[in-house]
Amino acid sequence: MTCIKQEIEYNVEFAKGMITLKGKLIPMVVGVVGDKRYCFDFQFSNDDELNTQTEIIKSKLRQVGATAVIVLTEAWGVKLRHPALYNPAVRAKDHPDRHECLVILYITKVSTVRIIIPFSRVLDSIEFGEQSTTLYKTVNDKQWGDYFYPKKGGS
Repeated sequence: MTCIKQEIEYNVEFAKGMITLKGKLIPMVVGVVGDKRYCFDFQFSNDDELNTQTEIIKSKLRQVGATAVIVLTEAWGVKLRHPALYNPAVRAKDHPDRHECLVILYITKVSTVRIIIPFSRVLDSIEFGEQSTTLYKTVNDKQWGDYFYPKKGGS
């Protein structure tokens, strides 16, 4: 796959298919090196494990020379009725109005595409909500930005 748009669409369909077929998406990170893809398990149960796993995977991505990084995971999301209601002390997973969503990131040195797709479990099926797509500078990505922009004194 050489077209970024096609690669993103493929991963969106892959994530939706896994949720639909298996009822869950095993979190993974994919390193892109030309036409090759390196897939890494990305499971964690708390923030400390998330941070540790992220650093381990970044190291592996550097070893293979990944020029792009794809992250596929499930997360909790909250659609606020008004921005003034945002409270950074309340995490989405603890918010009473939370919902499940798929999160797909496509990260390059220049920019990151973040796709969020809310979904609901209805009886034995999955219903997907409206997909939102955000584009931002990778240097501003708190979790993955330092893969391409290492902190001073870091790798």
